[in-house]
Amino acid sequence: MAAIRVSVVSDNLRRYKDLTFGSYEFLLDDARTIAAVAVAGAEPVGLALAYPQAHTPTSRLLSLFVLPAYRGRGIGGQLVQAVEREAADQGDVMIDTAYAAPRDALEHVLARCGWGPPRVQLSIIEAPFAALYDHITAYALPPLPAGVALFPWQARTPLDEQQAQDYQASLGSALHPLADLHLLQAGSTGARVGDTLVGWAILHEIAPEVVRCTALYVVPEARYTGLWEYLICETYRTQMSVKPYQRMILPCMPSMARFLRRRLGSKILSTREFRVCAKPLTQP
Repeated sequence: MAAIRVSVVSDNLRRYKDLTFGSYEFLLDDARTIAAVAVAGAEPVGLALAYPQAHTPTSRLLSLFVLPAYRGRGIGGQLVQAVEREAADQGDVMIDTAYAAPRDALEHVLARCGWGPPRVQLSIIEAPFAALYDHITAYALPPLPAGVALFPWQARTPLDEQQAQDYQASLGSALHPLADLHLLQAGSTGARVGDTLVGWAILHEIAPEVVRCTALYVVPEARYTGLWEYLICETYRTQMSVKPYQRMILPCMPSMARFLRRRLGSKILSTREFRVCAKPLTQP
């Protein structure tokens, strides 16, 4: 069996597109992407992609994949460690990743590489649309943060789009509003402070009667102001007036998930965790 070589690569990344998820192919065209590839003989068999997050000395591991025939040989760990070294060489002090659990294999690899234990960042609730709507909109919200204005996402401006584009690399396609080409324009909602885009809730139809809040994001400076609750409520109210769906998949803060579980009980169809995991980096 051919020996495995793992190395950091910086050019012609498109040749490895079959080793990453389609939603992260845009990383292959960006010079800031950190990429590590595993090769057996002349065949690429594994790939890890990370990207620097805006305004912080942190890179985020966004994609890690090893061909099934080569798993169980420590290749995933070697790819992660190669990305860690490159991020440290570039001046990062932290590397992290975010994912929908369960991802037992990923967590095993990260633990072996010395990453900290995963923590829950969001819970992903699936429940009947009408039941979620009734309970999310039934309780009083805290005052809307000063200066914040909500707007229909279909009324976004070119400046909104440019600012959203600036977030793309650090968020990845999973939370990026412009990456969803099939979003529901009428129900999706944005938030601004003056001319600055500070958050969005994007709806996406994944089946004729199933809708998902595919991107719910609030800038770090506004995360504990209640803005995310306003985004959810406004998105629900707008979508309900246009087309109510039968089922809704909603990512929400753990506190909101606990509230919904208490209020909805058996009406909740499923709950998953969205976890983050991180590791401090040693500077060279």
